[in-house]
Amino acid sequence: MIRGAVRLAAVVAAGGLAAGALLAASTAPLPEVAARPPSTVVQPAESRQLRVCPGPLLSLADDAASAATARSVGAPAISIVAEPESAPIEQAPLDAPDNAAAAADGGPVAISTEPGAVLAGML
Repeated sequence: MIRGAVRLAAVVAAGGLAAGALLAASTAPLPEVAARPPSTVVQPAESRQLRVCPGPLLSLADDAASAATARSVGAPAISIVAEPESAPIEQAPLDAPDNAAAAADGGPVAISTEPGAVLAGML
């Protein structure tokens, strides 16, 4: 009986120590590690505005012998509008090697303007 009482007292003491340690750990202030991350405000430079007119409507596989050849159907009418209207606009024709009629009907055209010449998105 004495052994049982001693064991019970040891278990209660160990439980009390564990509960006390847990209570002390939960109420004690934890060390704080705080650092301000370095930051920089970045203002990206405006780039050229570029649009591409894909060119005329294309018809694929006009005959079975050249199933992968494209042929244009008519010439496109390109209208270029910018805000402000006086902005310098450059047009550069692009190659259309897969279009057999590109010489007659025209091909794709790259339309661009210098940074800051046209309001954003107004080309």
